[in-house]
Amino acid sequence: HWCAYAGEPFSETTAAEISAKYLHPDDGERVMEAFQSAMHTGEPWEVEQRNRSKDGEYRWFLNRGTPYRDPSTGQIVKWFGVGVDIHDRKLAEEAVRSSEEALEKKVQERTSELEKLNHDLKRSNQNLEEFAYAASHDMKEPIRKIRFFADRLKERLFDKLEEEDRRYFERLEAGTKRMGTLIDDLLLYSHVNRGLSSVETVDLGQMLAFVLDDLELHIEQLGAHVEIGELPVVKGRGRQLQQLFENLIGNALKYSREGVTPMIRVTARQIRGSERGIHSSETQRDKLFHLIEVRDNGIGFDPEDAERIFNVFTRLHGNSVYRGTGVGLSIAQKVARLG
Repeated sequence: HWCAYAGEPFSETTAAEISAKYLHPDDGERVMEAFQSAMHTGEPWEVEQRNRSKDGEYRWFLNRGTPYRDPSTGQIVKWFGVGVDIHDRKLAEEAVRSSEEALEKKVQERTSELEKLNHDLKRSNQNLEEFAYAASHDMKEPIRKIRFFADRLKERLFDKLEEEDRRYFERLEAGTKRMGTLIDDLLLYSHVNRGLSSVETVDLGQMLAFVLDDLELHIEQLGAHVEIGELPVVKGRGRQLQQLFENLIGNALKYSREGVTPMIRVTARQIRGSERGIHSSETQRDKLFHLIEVRDNGIGFDPEDAERIFNVFTRLHGNSVYRGTGVGLSIAQKVARLG
């Protein structure tokens, strides 16, 4: 096969001629080093090299050489070798390598693009949060003045107002009250995102007592039954954690079933990070965490809305049925994620 490949008769083909006449110039030094090492150690050798064909084309060969020793002296007297054409395999390997490099380059480029997009998104979100905070803060005083002067005007004109006029004032008062509530919720949401409060030791049991005290009137009006289990002392942002529980229990009261006594239960237990997929890192899988659960027998929501309800301003029910701004659960989620 070699004679047909090289176009030379067998008698004229020697190892020296192959190296000088057929071996690719870039492979000469490497092949000689492999062969000389084998001569020195007497060990078999193996090397990949490019040999020129009779048509001038270079193809890859895998050459292996094994020494033959004189049985009586143990000295190497000659070498047996074989060369296998591996050109197609080398081309396939090169294609795979080039494909991997191209893929790696594309992944790096895409990763860089995503990092830039993520950075831009964070900056955009920060700008929006700062705008929401500033706008909400600046709107509080005008809304307060509208409510104040509307009340004054209503008092001065009360005896002169017709029934329809009074309804207009009631709608004005309801609108400004709702706007004031929305602004307060936006300010609170911005405070949570900005992380303005510091981390402290928080007794959740004591905190829930304060929350229930604030909601006492609403609880009594509905005849609700609220059960608080033994809760842990944790590290967190006290005011924000209080707001979280106020929102969750407030929602449980608001979205109770008509004609059914609201039942609300708050419990806590310890779990490992691996139990609920809280942390994926190996160092956190066996770490203990407090799982706080708030359960109620209210109207609930469809599983398909489980993600959507945490979007700010998202409400599943009309304002005429259940009043609200659609910010409460967004605040609760932010607080939970911030810890």
